[in-house]
Amino acid sequence: MAAAMLARGASVASRACAGAPLRVCAPAASQRRWRSVGVILLEHIDELGFQGQEVEVKSGFARNYLIPQKLAAYASDSTREAFKADLTGAFLGLADEEAAAGRARERNLLRKRLQALPLRFAVATEDDEHLYGSVTSGDIADQINSRLRLPRPLEKGQVKIVDRSSTAEMAEEELEAARKERTGRRFAPMIKTVGWHLVEVRTESGSGDPVTALVEVQVISSSA
Repeated sequence: MAAAMLARGASVASRACAGAPLRVCAPAASQRRWRSVGVILLEHIDELGFQGQEVEVKSGFARNYLIPQKLAAYASDSTREAFKADLTGAFLGLADEEAAAGRARERNLLRKRLQALPLRFAVATEDDEHLYGSVTSGDIADQINSRLRLPRPLEKGQVKIVDRSSTAEMAEEELEAARKERTGRRFAPMIKTVGWHLVEVRTESGSGDPVTALVEVQVISSSA
């Protein structure tokens, strides 16, 4: 008799649930809800989040996929601090690289501006070749300062006149190598003849980096 009553009660309850809203007969939320864990994403993952973002995911998804694949780390105070330190280091490293690249561009630009200067001196000559006087490092530094705004004005000690005998017999390829590598150069105290001469200019960029440029100087007779 009791068994029949229980069965009849279950049948009634079943029929009641069949027409009732889902929330009336569904299991409790605590029983059907999946367990979640917080993770910090180490890589960008579509539809989940970007690198460094802290998200909630299924514990099984984290345990079986994200963590073994090193795509995420369990969120905790230590992992948050570690990721913050790594991210800061990465940003600082990137900033250092960008700064170094900017300084290199600044040096190259200053070198090209020096090399493009049209330096020219008209000097009295004895025989259209040998000068009565001379063109000195100080003269060249003054002309460069007047034609080009440098981060710091040149002094005569920063300009060295290349001895023509050290480059006169060089082929163009060798001369170009000498310009770049500063090889095969001897220096003269002054310029005493007309013609094209090379001078080595050493200065600094606005960032304080050393810059060396080989600059051409033309000396002509003032009577020409």
